Amino acid sequence: MAATWNFEALSDATTVEALGFKLTIQFAYDMGFRNIIVESDSLNVVKALKAHNNDNSYFGLVINNCKSLSCLFSSFLVSHV
Repeated sequence: MAATWNFEALSDATTVEALGFKLTIQFAYDMGFRNIIVESDSLNVVKALKAHNNDNSYFGLVINNCKSLSCLFSSFLVSHV
């Protein structure tokens, strides 16, 4: 599945990638998927999703939201491509 969103107010590419990742996860859940593999070409986003530390920046808050959403799935895998 592929999707496109427009984030006009953001200039930081990594944060935009993280927001896109979050929307993708939310979309997959809304569509009824419970076992997903999400691939991203953003190594920073993939590393942040796999990390166990907290980041209080806006990017970190989006990543934490992604981690919370990932708990809704029976199986959730993230990989860098």
